[in-house]
Amino acid sequence: MDLSKDWALRPTARLPRRGLQAGLVFPLHDRVCHPFAVEGREHLESLATPALFIANHTSHLDTPTALRALPSAVRQRVAVAAAADYFYRDGRLGFAVSLLLNTFPFCRDGSPRASLNRCARLVEGGWSILMYPEGSRSATGELQPFKCGIGLLARELGVPVVPLAIVGLDRVLPKGCRRPRPGPVTVRIGAPIVISPDADRRAAAAELRTALATLLTNNHPDTSLFDTPPGVQWA
Repeated sequence: MDLSKDWALRPTARLPRRGLQAGLVFPLHDRVCHPFAVEGREHLESLATPALFIANHTSHLDTPTALRALPSAVRQRVAVAAAADYFYRDGRLGFAVSLLLNTFPFCRDGSPRASLNRCARLVEGGWSILMYPEGSRSATGELQPFKCGIGLLARELGVPVVPLAIVGLDRVLPKGCRRPRPGPVTVRIGAPIVISPDADRRAAAAELRTALATLLTNNHPDTSLFDTPPGVQWA
């Protein structure tokens, strides 16, 4: 599929994005999300990409947190679904998040067909996708119900679905808070899930939510736990 009109996917945007993330976004992230740790990295060692990454949503820091947790080679080919009615109401904000985080506008309300078609084009072009199936940030930090669209998307894309449980951001920068309060943050990477092409979309959404909820409540230590200094990326 032709993705030439998506300027944020072009090398002219990807090269500065990589520099801005390493030199600005991730060092600033480390100042408020410290210590920063990632668990379950072994699940990405044999991951066939493109993939669909899904994460819980409690904070405006969720996206840089999820991206920082991924290996550099994977991160550079991830497009992030961002609420069209929130991040793209202002052209300057839309430009900034697209440049820094490779976001694209995703419709949260009404017919999801256009957004789903765009996701399909991205995957066909070799891009993985990161999205938040709850649809909006949780005010309590608790995992909210998933939109049924995630089940439909996972079924139709036919790619592995990788849950990312982000723990701690509901205390660092919760919904309604403007100033972050530095604290520890952990990302738990789950095993890839394959949704059957004939699965019911509601059942698929429920399966994915259960997987993410299990990761969020996993308090056992993981031997793959490691601290990530600012600017350090996976090989």
